Amino acid sequence: MCFLGYEQGVFGGIIVGHEFQEYFHRPSLSLTGFVTSIYDLRCFAGALAALLVGEWLGRKRMLIIFTVIMAISILIQTSASSMNHFLWGRFIAGVGNGGNTATAPVWHVETSHQSAKGKAVVKEMVVNVLGFVVSNIITLAFSGLTTKGSVAVFPRHSTYFRFYYPCHDTYVA
Repeated sequence: MCFLGYEQGVFGGIIVGHEFQEYFHRPSLSLTGFVTSIYDLRCFAGALAALLVGEWLGRKRMLIIFTVIMAISILIQTSASSMNHFLWGRFIAGVGNGGNTATAPVWHVETSHQSAKGKAVVKEMVVNVLGFVVSNIITLAFSGLTTKGSVAVFPRHSTYFRFYYPCHDTYVA
């Protein structure tokens, strides 16, 4: 869930950043809105996918599958050389994040002891907010970096840092 908070917070800082705007040739407001909305729509699709196949595959497998999807999307977004390339990364990221968001709380409550179910839900939200805070700190820390050659430093580093969460979550699951 920390990843959900990080994912939601980091993109807001990246998309308005000077480095991102320059690297992707100042995309129009409608295109940046589309990049943001396609992610949200795909989150919904990922949540529906979790609903449809979650019982059949099981929660733990679903978390691993959606986390691998997220890891692939992070690599695509980090290596993006065009806005279309970046858009596909966001498209895929939405599915993975939506599936994880729909699956993780249910799995945590199902595997928690009866007396700890309420605490599990609260911990989920605390970790979610922690991810958002971390994303804002990293966005602030990298916002002063400048472009080195043809590589936009700020969007790549803060995007690639997201790779830590899927790797960690897959290892823990």
